[in-house]
Amino acid sequence: WWAQAGGSGFKGIDFIVRAILAEQARVALVKVLTVTGGGVGVPAMLSVQPMVSQTDGWGNLTPHGPISNIPAFRYQGGAGAVIVDPVAGDIGLAVFADRDISTVKATRAVAGPGSARQAAWSDGLYLGGFLGLPPTNYVKITQDRIDIVSTGTISLSGTRIILNGVVWDTHVHDQGADSHGDAEVPTDGPVNP
Repeated sequence: WWAQAGGSGFKGIDFIVRAILAEQARVALVKVLTVTGGGVGVPAMLSVQPMVSQTDGWGNLTPHGPISNIPAFRYQGGAGAVIVDPVAGDIGLAVFADRDISTVKATRAVAGPGSARQAAWSDGLYLGGFLGLPPTNYVKITQDRIDIVSTGTISLSGTRIILNGVVWDTHVHDQGADSHGDAEVPTDGPVNP
């Protein structure tokens, strides 16, 4: 490390102090490499790569290697969730816990640290959605409007769907055909509660 710090006493001490401070609060912009799980199951686990390379005392750059087993953030409360899993290539923020969180990750329960490590890369948590491309599938919410846009199918499921106070819970076909080629009963659609 002494040679990497430039070989002088001041630079050596400066290098040590900066390294210690960097270990105490670690946040990094990362790129998603792989995604495991997610969907309607538990939140995805990721492998990520920090995007700002390491530097030595002479300014030489060395890219970081991948960091595995990083839990992805999901906006969730109890059994309700908004599911937007990361995909490979996404850029997000990784924050790194001050203590080993491996036991908590494995048990989803309050536990002691899994080891004595502190602010380690392996204790990261991923928060996504930085520096992304314009979306083509989205929900946009403003003060006076909500837009739901999809380039494919929009699927609504539930035991009852209520639209402006009207319940939509039946779909009946007869021998006639509508403009989509479906056979429809003229009164198909809303059913009053």
